Amino acid sequence: MSQSNVSSRTRLLAMPEVFSVGELAMVSGLSRLEASQYLLRWKTADLVVPLGGKSGIFLNQVKVPDARSNGALWERALMKAMPSAIIGGWEVLADSGLSTQVTHQRYVLISNSDACYDVDGAEVHRRSIYWLNRLVREGAVSNPDPGVLLPRLRPGAALADLALYSGRKIDPDDIDMDMVDPAEADLFRRLSKSESVEEVVPKRGPAAAARPAPTATPLPSAPSPLPARRRRTP
Repeated sequence: MSQSNVSSRTRLLAMPEVFSVGELAMVSGLSRLEASQYLLRWKTADLVVPLGGKSGIFLNQVKVPDARSNGALWERALMKAMPSAIIGGWEVLADSGLSTQVTHQRYVLISNSDACYDVDGAEVHRRSIYWLNRLVREGAVSNPDPGVLLPRLRPGAALADLALYSGRKIDPDDIDMDMVDPAEADLFRRLSKSESVEEVVPKRGPAAAARPAPTATPLPSAPSPLPARRRRTP
């Protein structure tokens, strides 16, 4: 059968649930330009869902009709686009019961050595390899279903990451301090260099509100080179 006579449905049934432009071109015997043109038409017809940006990753709605709302499939697509991705932020805190703050965007951390794409439904935040490696060494990353779901920060690590990198103070009304597990509080303390969670999340009340919360100690960075010393004129 001529490639031009193959139906869209047949082409998509031959593809995995998550695939790239390059994979479509290879499997279907198309040029990359032709594959991109097919995908543009399929997107308009609601046959595929793009992950977003210039990632070139698509979710196959012929194989997975609920692809647009399928969180696990979305995570697989994100993993394909940015292999170092880890879920963190308020999503982790809400899932663990530490916060009731509603999040409309997934909070994703990636290595600063990874390609970074604008992804629909997510805030993507770059982190240094040093920080991500430290999270792994401290046992701060959980990965219950490797290759299927994205790894996630533990609650104490998610709170420490927000304290160090979010650029804003954490409102005590956003965190339920009674729900902080001692093991997570200890993890937070090790990662943030703070003596306790209360240093970053002040207790509620007028007295606490009047007392500014101290800033978490930033991660160490490479020392700046010393300026050249001037030679003393005799």
